[in-house]
Amino acid sequence: MASRLLERLRGRIREKRYVITWHATEELEEDGLGLLDATNVILTGTIVSIQREEDSRERKYVIQGQCLVGEESCVVVKLGGTGKVVFVSAWLGTQDSHL
Repeated sequence: MASRLLERLRGRIREKRYVITWHATEELEEDGLGLLDATNVILTGTIVSIQREEDSRERKYVIQGQCLVGEESCVVVKLGGTGKVVFVSAWLGTQDSHL
């Protein structure tokens, strides 16, 4: 299932069907990254964990891949109500380095 979901997310990235939250923009900027870095993480990465909100049961996906300069980075995304990929958070480094 994770591979089918990842391919679906990648397709939406290629179709430019995504939005980015203010929080994710700030997180990227703090690490010297941009939106193209975040999209590249999805195109090169793998889903390393799935988070579920207790209240809404909404799923968010942590994807670890490479930003444009080749460094490992992570993004947290969800599928929005309109079917777009929503970037929720991002950071430079692995999932383990962010804990």
